[in-house]
Amino acid sequence: MTPLERLNEYLNRLESRFRLAALARGGALVAGAALGATLVLVLFTNWYAFSARSLGAGRIVLFLCVSMALGFGLVLPLLRINRRRVARATEDKIHQFDQRLLTLVEREAAPGQKPFLELLAAQTLDLAQDAEPDRVIGKPLLVGFFSAAVAASGVLLWLILGATGFLGYGSRLLWAGTPRGETKAFYDIVISPGDRNVRRGSSQAVTARMVG
Repeated sequence: MTPLERLNEYLNRLESRFRLAALARGGALVAGAALGATLVLVLFTNWYAFSARSLGAGRIVLFLCVSMALGFGLVLPLLRINRRRVARATEDKIHQFDQRLLTLVEREAAPGQKPFLELLAAQTLDLAQDAEPDRVIGKPLLVGFFSAAVAASGVLLWLILGATGFLGYGSRLLWAGTPRGETKAFYDIVISPGDRNVRRGSSQAVTARMVG
């Protein structure tokens, strides 16, 4: 394998590392945005007693928040990653390359440059031994982003599937809607008796019980 081929392999590993970092950062952003928007919207819909209009508006806002986080926090950064951006970002972090990586990437497709690029690649490989991809983007950074994404997703799932009170009720309504067959409202006034004929001149005791 020639020095240029080995350097291209090194650049491929760098690009994969940058994509993994973008995926971890984007996942944490999307999960955090979904959790934060859910909490805020549950408080908003709870103020209006989970009315149909507030829930409809809340679902639209939640969809927009998650969509924007997906688009600008995950999809767009992944699409923007290419060989030139990776080389420039690596040069910014590892100054010992002194623009060698960027020069190789920019001139690789130029005709008649291969002998020069082979020589430059051989010099760059010596520097790349001390600049492995895990040094350019450290493992603690990846672990931190992935942990944040898992934690936010776990809290959100707990709110939707297992939480009680208005937080759990509101989260389930926002994400899954009213469960099939469930008609009992979280806030209600139960009147007893609700419907009864009363003889004229007689009296009837009526009780009202607050729910929620």
